[in-house]
Amino acid sequence: MEYSALVFLLVDPFAIEENYAFDVQPSQIMELGPGDASDISLLAVVTLPADRGQLPTVNLQGPLVINFKTRYAKQVVSGDDQHAVRRPLDLEKLVA
Repeated sequence: MEYSALVFLLVDPFAIEENYAFDVQPSQIMELGPGDASDISLLAVVTLPADRGQLPTVNLQGPLVINFKTRYAKQVVSGDDQHAVRRPLDLEKLVA
């Protein structure tokens, strides 16, 4: 089913946290179809606030692994709490 109005704001988690590290198993990448390492990317989902004046948050514990060659993606959730699910994010700093 296609949802033309469904949109996700995604950011590079490595640009958010200097020491960000996330383990993705080879089997999880293989589920997304054939591709080279350059076809695979890890992006984090941003949640925009309901109230004006609050910061958006980014989910660093459950990023999306995307194969841009096959156009398949999946969310991979870490079993540890090393990274926050709702880390405050100043979008202004990303575009500066």
